[in-house]
Amino acid sequence: RDPVSSIRSSLGAGQQPPQDGAGRARDKGKGKASQRVEDPEDWSDGNEPHDGVNQELTRQQRMLGEQDAQLDQVHASVRKLGTIGQAINDELTVQNNLVGELDESLATVQLKLKHAQKALERVSRSLGLRTKICVVVSLAFVAFILLYLLLT
Repeated sequence: RDPVSSIRSSLGAGQQPPQDGAGRARDKGKGKASQRVEDPEDWSDGNEPHDGVNQELTRQQRMLGEQDAQLDQVHASVRKLGTIGQAINDELTVQNNLVGELDESLATVQLKLKHAQKALERVSRSLGLRTKICVVVSLAFVAFILLYLLLT
């Protein structure tokens, strides 16, 4: 039990304060005047004998309460960060899977493009110079017609 509370309760009941082993009141070196029991009714001005101790206890309890509130805020922030971290991890897993699928698709497209390029080279070698010029002129003519139709 708290020593201040035990002294206060004994003073409130009109008893002597608790004695130490030598039969003396525990007054921490104060003179004989401090050994007398004060009547709680004389404390009407708010100056109890242990008012400084009570103020210190109150201050410490207030500080503990503030620290608890701050710890609760830190705990809530850490939980939020944990949730955000988990969401980031989930998103990175999804993105990693998508990149893997894209990589596979890209490899397939590159293979198809390589085959198409080889086929174009074969067709190009088989065509003569005159045929190539005719194809280019024909494609240019079609492009001009399409452009004319779009602008009108």
